[in-house]
Amino acid sequence: MSAIGKYMRTKTPRVYFFLTGLQRKYAGLNRPDYMYITDSLGGDFKEYFKKNNLNELKNELSRGLDTESQHVVNVISSRLAFYPNESNKAVLDKDREIAGGLLQVEQDAVKINDYIIKESKQYTLSEEQFSDSVFYFDHGLALMPKSALEYVENEDFIDLGAYVGDSAIALTKYNYKKIYSVEMSKRSMLVYEENVSRNGISKDSYKLINVAICDQENLPDIELPDTGSAGFSLMRERGKYDYISIQQRTLDSIVTEHGIKPKFIKVDIEGYAMHFVKGGLETIQKFRPVLSIAIYHNPTEFYEIKPFLEKELVNYSFCIRKMTSETKDNNCHSEVVLMAYPSEIDGAVKVL
Repeated sequence: MSAIGKYMRTKTPRVYFFLTGLQRKYAGLNRPDYMYITDSLGGDFKEYFKKNNLNELKNELSRGLDTESQHVVNVISSRLAFYPNESNKAVLDKDREIAGGLLQVEQDAVKINDYIIKESKQYTLSEEQFSDSVFYFDHGLALMPKSALEYVENEDFIDLGAYVGDSAIALTKYNYKKIYSVEMSKRSMLVYEENVSRNGISKDSYKLINVAICDQENLPDIELPDTGSAGFSLMRERGKYDYISIQQRTLDSIVTEHGIKPKFIKVDIEGYAMHFVKGGLETIQKFRPVLSIAIYHNPTEFYEIKPFLEKELVNYSFCIRKMTSETKDNNCHSEVVLMAYPSEIDGAVKVL
């Protein structure tokens, strides 16, 4: 960022974000639209389907889910099988129907976009920091019944993959007691602190924890280039940035160290969700939180986390929703979230 850009962002942030938004939109006009499946974050879906029967995978994942969840599983699975990997992107034929047909969330793109525009006026954030999953769906809490909101209110939240504080800001409406934000990128953490400060969140309301989530303790630290991007992942090492050393910790050990009693855990850690599940199982079993787990990054996340949790948790229900109206690029399968919630919560999960 130039000196002028840094000055404008500090002194006149609204002007800065307006101008940079226009710049991104102009650049986007000259880029063709693609459709592709992510294959760089822990597994190739196509290779996974060669080793596993897709119909059996869908049946196992769909078992016990509500009708909308089963529909999401079928539609997303058809896209995962049909569209090419990111290394072989296909230019999008805008006249051709999207594989599997449009989900309800995708049909409601205009309504959701209008809501996001309205919502964005309440906060001081850059345009790219507003997303459907965070500011429309609230990581799934907006779909949960009233009893769920009462269950999590004034309780500890955990935000795994905190990025720049967008979730900490959007979730304030649920009156969390404290949000524990786990983030690998030191670059993102600096922006996080700027964002929450500008949006009126006190330092007593959050705690930033700079570690990488893993599935077992005593693993060595990892060195990675700190891209500071939303897609920063232990599985993605490319990029010309400053290298940082990141400590690996299980969620169970973090919860014990900080005395956290979570009732809501959001997880979007770029392909490492199964590591969270295995390294946080004691926490989940003890505190019985509502879980919001992004499962779209790789086939292990998508097809194996829900069956794993079903075997390990007593009296939990599950649903799956796609939480973005976008379909271009890898958004054809992105932002698919597994919600898990204990039997203490009554009522049905909404479609939108």
